[in-house]
Amino acid sequence: MSERLPPFDRDAERCVLGSLIRDNEVIPDILGIVAANAFYHDAHAKIYGAAVDCWSSGGRVDLVILANELRSRGHSEDIGGPAYLADLLECAPTAANAEYYAAIIRDKATLRKMIHLCTEICRDAYDQVGDVDELVSYAQREFLNVQGDTRRARTVIMSDLISEVENEIDRRSQHKGEVTGIPTGLLDLDLLTSGFHPGELAIIAARPSIGKTALAVNVCINASDNYASVLFNLEMARMELGTRILCGASGVNSQAVRSGRLSAEQVRKLIDAGNALRPRRIWFDDSPNQRARQIMATCRQLRSREKINLAVIDYLQLIGVEDRRMNRNEQVGEITRSLKLMARELELPVICLSQLSRNSEQREDKRPRLSDLRDSGAIEQDADTVIFLHRAGPQTTEPTEQIEAIVAKQRNGPCADVPLVFRKATMRFENYAPGIPM
Repeated sequence: MSERLPPFDRDAERCVLGSLIRDNEVIPDILGIVAANAFYHDAHAKIYGAAVDCWSSGGRVDLVILANELRSRGHSEDIGGPAYLADLLECAPTAANAEYYAAIIRDKATLRKMIHLCTEICRDAYDQVGDVDELVSYAQREFLNVQGDTRRARTVIMSDLISEVENEIDRRSQHKGEVTGIPTGLLDLDLLTSGFHPGELAIIAARPSIGKTALAVNVCINASDNYASVLFNLEMARMELGTRILCGASGVNSQAVRSGRLSAEQVRKLIDAGNALRPRRIWFDDSPNQRARQIMATCRQLRSREKINLAVIDYLQLIGVEDRRMNRNEQVGEITRSLKLMARELELPVICLSQLSRNSEQREDKRPRLSDLRDSGAIEQDADTVIFLHRAGPQTTEPTEQIEAIVAKQRNGPCADVPLVFRKATMRFENYAPGIPM
């Protein structure tokens, strides 16, 4: 059985080359779709590279100029000489369809990359090379990179960038005061931050038992009318978290659920709350000691398959490390950089909870500062937004207490303190208003 040829389209390649020789105005459009290495035929790749270089240097591209450029590179005989260039010009009586033909070349190149990648992964799997999780992560990342290659280049000229910004300003001006990112559901906090935005890493930090996990769950639930999310809970099992969520939504005391001593009314409330929560598009992953690349692999999969809009991680100090030889400062720095890259690559906001050191408790006002972020200064450096949760008064046994959300860093906005109400019995945060019963 003869070996099958990889996907390619010789006619499309010839038509693109003929089009750019006939009309240099289409070259910028073609450049946004294909690079020289997308051409299957080596001769066509050489012609395309020479034509683009001539055009990029400020000159025109015609038969004579291109033939001379190829001759100076020693490629004239490789491509068939000036006669072949003339044939290419005849292939494209008009340059109107240049982008269409370029898209065909791009798609064929993508298929070839997929074939090559699958072959490479199969070989490594058969040879059992390296760590299994690492191979899976590599496969997911490379397949997404192949998918990304089918998009237009991200490089833009100033005029196009300004147009994009103006369009976004216009869009925001038509929705004055509205949250432009994923909302927390807490009005004052959303007004200050405009929500969480794609590509940003937000850190929510606090000392234990202040309500970090509760706030993270609240954000996911409040946003779930319009946005899908995934919550990585490295600290507690999903049954424990699920019970907490169901009790919070129903108002049933969690101790009654644990003991099983439930009245008929409480059972009804739990069923009603469960039915209301069931449609929420929130995924939970309670795998312990996950490393950053494992979290990223799961997010890639959910982003592609389920179109998630938000990733929440509870919490940073429990994320496993790749290299145990690094000191803790370096390990945490590596983790936060990975999370920031994940936010950029997948174009979604990443919220990561974090512990605080005991330094704040040793100060008289006990208010946390950026320097209190535990284990590494890289947390402050890599984060776009840092929010501290701080108990406004002494810890009490009261079912409701006031918590301050201290926005200590916001790369694209102001910093301020936002008062919130935390109802411990239902593990819910609410907007604060003067005179609200505590």
